[in-house]
Amino acid sequence: MDNLYLLLSTDEYLIKNKVDEILKVKGLDEEILENYDLDEGDITDLVSCLNTDSIFDDFRIFWVKNPSVLSSNAKVSEDEINALTSFCSNKDNENILILSSTNYQKDNKLSQIINKYFEKIDLDKTSMSLEDYLNKYVLDNNLDMDEKIRKEVLDRSSDYQTLENNLLKLSLYADGSKITIEMVNLLTNKEVDNKIYDITSNMFEGNTSAAYLALKNLLDENVSPSIILSNIKNSVVLLLYTIKLHLKGKMPFDIAQELNVSSGRAYHLVRHARTLGEKKIENMIKQLHKINVDVRSGAGDELTLLELFVLQK
Repeated sequence: MDNLYLLLSTDEYLIKNKVDEILKVKGLDEEILENYDLDEGDITDLVSCLNTDSIFDDFRIFWVKNPSVLSSNAKVSEDEINALTSFCSNKDNENILILSSTNYQKDNKLSQIINKYFEKIDLDKTSMSLEDYLNKYVLDNNLDMDEKIRKEVLDRSSDYQTLENNLLKLSLYADGSKITIEMVNLLTNKEVDNKIYDITSNMFEGNTSAAYLALKNLLDENVSPSIILSNIKNSVVLLLYTIKLHLKGKMPFDIAQELNVSSGRAYHLVRHARTLGEKKIENMIKQLHKINVDVRSGAGDELTLLELFVLQK
């Protein structure tokens, strides 16, 4: 069967990218993907789902994320082992099962079944290095970034997710111009990120006075309005993705996986998204787009427009 996968990595970001790749290769839409929590249900329940045809599609695809049974010798019954073996050996069943683990133990109770039937992919061994990833991103997005700047960005990026986030911020801010060390210092500064989060979180909770105070404090530190606007835009776009996923029934853990953010960040995204609602978030996106157009055309002052946006005037 070519529909059984075990994805291994210490980096959840690499696992999510590989799941996306599997979907793309098979010509599948992400909406067909079903998440299953094996720590809350047993294997026989999972196999029962896998043996059930989809009402709307030709087959079903399940993603079981980091189940404890793969990272320990958790108890697995003979019935569970027999049920999984029966499913794996059935060549007529086209439903897809993806297991993933960031802490896989080779001597777990399912290892014999996995070794026999699953395509096991160790992403830490097959993935490109952070440096190669950066160079490919720069080439694919036509960024003007010299070797010294690339090294500086790498030194500030401990994993793939952080690296991509830093490159995205730099790309948006540079907008086709050469990326400088000043941009790197401003956009990859964790302290600045935290202070911008103070602005957005207060805005999303309706505390406009606190949001405006956080904005003024950041401006007093000579952080440019462009950088603040760029980061606010990224935060609002994340909210838009969050509310759409939440309305589809996705839980915070699933949203964290989908958006490549921490579970804690996903919890707050869901909380803010529910408070604001989809219509309000979409209006904020439209406001930010108008600010961008007005600034580029010279129809408005960037700082004034930023202040009015934070105050929601």
